[in-house]
Amino acid sequence: TALASLTRLAGLTALASLTRLAGLTALASLTGLARLATVTRIAGLARLTRLAAVARIAGLARLTRLAAVARITGLAGLTRLAAVARITGLTALHRIAGLTTLHRIAGLTTLHRIAGLTALHRITRLTTAHRIAGLATLHRIARLTTAH
Repeated sequence: TALASLTRLAGLTALASLTRLAGLTALASLTGLARLATVTRIAGLARLTRLAAVARIAGLARLTRLAAVARITGLAGLTRLAAVARITGLTALHRIAGLTTLHRIAGLTTLHRIAGLTALHRITRLTTAHRIAGLATLHRIARLTTAH
């Protein structure tokens, strides 16, 4: 049976050895991870891919850091990024792709900086992205060569 909900993980505050979150095509939200304050303890997480049904990541309101994520791809169903105050430490991230339905990055009233994207060189398929509210700077993304 396909995993469709993370609600049983509602008390989770840290993860020790998750290396991949991929192919969960029935998973509709990440709201069961609301208490996860940081993802620094998912030191080996390299891929967040093929989560086609995830439409919102608002359940990660306390998230401040992703330590070793290198790829975020195939989230074709994602339409909203909300309630994340600050995201830092994405030094390994080099590709964001497949966000074809993303049309709003909102609810980020305290987000003023996305820093440390030193390895990012490609952002593709943000075909309907048209609004980034409250973002003042994109800092240290010198290697970015493609954004379309």
